[in-house]
Amino acid sequence: MEPADDPAAQDRAEARRRWLWATGLLAAFALLLAFMTRDEPPRAPRPKLEEIVPSFPGAAESHRVLMRLVDVNAQALGLGNRSMWQGSAPNQSPSPEDPVKFRNFLLARAADVEADWNDLGPVRAWWNELAAFDRLGDTGSGLPSDPSLPFTPIRAYYQLAAAIAGLEALDGNGDAAFAILQPALEVARKLEPSSRSLMRSMIARTAQRELMAAANFVLDTTAVSPEARARLAAALALGNSGAAGIRQMLAVETTAVARFLGDPQATLTGWGEFFPPNSWQSSLALTAGPVL
Repeated sequence: MEPADDPAAQDRAEARRRWLWATGLLAAFALLLAFMTRDEPPRAPRPKLEEIVPSFPGAAESHRVLMRLVDVNAQALGLGNRSMWQGSAPNQSPSPEDPVKFRNFLLARAADVEADWNDLGPVRAWWNELAAFDRLGDTGSGLPSDPSLPFTPIRAYYQLAAAIAGLEALDGNGDAAFAILQPALEVARKLEPSSRSLMRSMIARTAQRELMAAANFVLDTTAVSPEARARLAAALALGNSGAAGIRQMLAVETTAVARFLGDPQATLTGWGEFFPPNSWQSSLALTAGPVL
């Protein structure tokens, strides 16, 4: 039998060709990696989070006040019985982003809104304390192990402030409505410039959107004096707007990802639920992170 007619010989030849292709691809990939490691000139060290968002005198104190309510019980903050959100009709909405439904909601649930606002005394006192700071610092490290911003009291405050301002507008008290929105917006805007986490920036932007919609509702409902308008406009100047704010959020998030890839062990301590110790996920992250 000729070798060309031998099935076993043909299988061996096909196997050799496959191994040659695989070896060639691996060699090409190795050469590409070697080229990539030497092709680029040395780069300057990546900026640190502390350089992107530097600290300032009073930053630690304002951050301590901001995080004071992280572990406080909801009942102690007046958040346990929020009747305002216990269901509403389809033509109603507690958000001023839908002005028609918002008006219907306020007309139907005014007593609930006022009761919830009165119950929110501890959070309102805390918010006024934050508003007294010129700036709100962030001393976080940018790691997942950092304590999360106390979102529940923040959300309760700006949602109720928007609703109370809406009620004042319906009563024809435009200046009183803006007096409620002003400190709410001041704090929401001050959260942004020193933010070292995307989550904090997102919370700040969400609060601002709700409060600015409430301000539009007030302006569309009743008259507001030029002085009150000017004070609210001054509050809007405190945050990060436009391209500068977007650049900061991207820089902060990019730095956090780069830190994870460069030192995944430090980050894994805060992401235990996603990367259990000694799991294949942890091993992959520890191995591939520095390479990436």
